[in-house]
Amino acid sequence: MTSRRQPPFGHSEFIMEVRKGNVPGHKMVEIVGHAPAMGTSVQGLWGNFDNISRELLLSPSTIVCSSTNSEDLAVTGDGLRQVLINGLDADGNEQFEIIPLNGLVGLVTGKIWSAINGYLANAVGDDGDAAGDLWLGNGVITGGIPDIKYFWMGAGTNKGHTLSYTVPKGKTGFVLESSLSIGPTTANQSVLVDVCIDDGTINGILKSIEQGMGSAPIPEMSSPPIPGQTQYFWRGAVSINPTAPVSAVVEMMVIDDYQLSL
Repeated sequence: MTSRRQPPFGHSEFIMEVRKGNVPGHKMVEIVGHAPAMGTSVQGLWGNFDNISRELLLSPSTIVCSSTNSEDLAVTGDGLRQVLINGLDADGNEQFEIIPLNGLVGLVTGKIWSAINGYLANAVGDDGDAAGDLWLGNGVITGGIPDIKYFWMGAGTNKGHTLSYTVPKGKTGFVLESSLSIGPTTANQSVLVDVCIDDGTINGILKSIEQGMGSAPIPEMSSPPIPGQTQYFWRGAVSINPTAPVSAVVEMMVIDDYQLSL
């Protein structure tokens, strides 16, 4: 069962052009949450959530990029050779950085980060995707895995999805569409999911969505405009059936503030 909230305005062609990157000052962002098997206590909507901190760093700092496989190596590796990081600098402005990989040995970014919004392949070897699990984090690196983990990209992929998005300074986010789905399960299944806007204390619940298989439909999820330097994220979910998979997606349009004044 899936519930969707459609865009409040019907200009589908315009939204498609934004998705293609053809509209200056506008872009689309997906915030993805997934858990393959929910439990009876709150857990994060992420396949590797137990190993990941939220992508909002506690204080601005450099971060370390590493892999669990030596073939994720700049210039000669068969896996990923470079990754592109997208996020915010210490002042909340959007920034990007390309990092050459060095296998299990972590490489420190040259830039300071306050939040991570994206992480994807920028150059690949013969295999075309990651040979190992790639990590962004800090602390001691053991077997390519950092003590403090901010972001994860699985082996065999070339893009890391984020369960949160921090709107950059000078931009505003607008939620256009949301969906929440639970997989095959028994009758009367119930799942409760928190969707949050950070209030500065990592609490700020915007909406708790409850979905019951064969029962009430999911309430429509609405959101006010989300200003710059504010984080929007899936916090977690709880289920009465520990075998039920849960997936959640929010699509947000992020617009430069100067465009809103035109």
